[in-house]
Amino acid sequence: MAAPPLALLCLPWLVSGQWPVVGMIIGGMAVLLLLLTLTFRGAWTKVDAAGISLTHTGLGRARLLPWQDIAGVQINHFRTQSGIGRNVKVVLRDGRRRTLPMLLDGYVGPDPDLDRKVEEIRDRMSHYGSLPAPESAAPVPAVVESAVSRGNARLRRWTWRYLAPAAALMILIFGSLDAVPAWSAHLGAGKHGTFTATQVDCRRTCTWTGDFTSDDGADVRSGVVLGSGGKVHQVGDQIPAVDTGDRVDVYPRGGGDDWIAVSGSTLVGAVVLAVWVWTVPLRSVRERKRATGPVPGI
Repeated sequence: MAAPPLALLCLPWLVSGQWPVVGMIIGGMAVLLLLLTLTFRGAWTKVDAAGISLTHTGLGRARLLPWQDIAGVQINHFRTQSGIGRNVKVVLRDGRRRTLPMLLDGYVGPDPDLDRKVEEIRDRMSHYGSLPAPESAAPVPAVVESAVSRGNARLRRWTWRYLAPAAALMILIFGSLDAVPAWSAHLGAGKHGTFTATQVDCRRTCTWTGDFTSDDGADVRSGVVLGSGGKVHQVGDQIPAVDTGDRVDVYPRGGGDDWIAVSGSTLVGAVVLAVWVWTVPLRSVRERKRATGPVPGI
């Protein structure tokens, strides 16, 4: 379903042969999908001897509500467009209330076992709430964690392990290809000359295509695209420009604004890739070293 809109979004750059831009768009969409997946598909609630653990997103650490801090568990009714929905709230001893994620009936979807789950939570609260807080509670079977929650966890792991590095590497590679000529233009390098506008393509923004001729006449290029920041108003306008070796673009004198966007996207790709390296392959190495332990006699 997302392929046709994405192809239409990339069509102007595909037609003009700007593959680095296409790669950055696809990589950026992949990273955005990754962040949305981690954020909105990561909610879960789990019950054990220590209390109720919960998180509303896939980012950050789960929050533990100890049994000693819980005064009660309530089913809350609320109105939706499709009727009456129910969710579950924990009432703390200080009067605050906390909604338990994934315990919904008639909102995201019907849950005929909601009342049973709430009764099991109350039974656990009656048992563990009267005991002193354990220093290291032995885990007991979760009564709330759903198949949806487990499926979301698998999806998040797969997305981070396989999709994230591919998207980050794509952004980093294509961003670097654009970053070098964009930064060269920003720093004043390249062949200086004149850009003459011959064609304009306006959608959300206007892209100017034209001819570039260097000041010494040695560099003549036709059908090049002018980078952002050039003040062109109509076909035939001429402005000072610089050619830094990009196979598609020339830049307005001073470099324009492309270096900012390219640097930002490249930095995002580099950061995501660095975090992935630290949390996936390097973590595996650290875990193997801990499991192996020190070699006796060394």
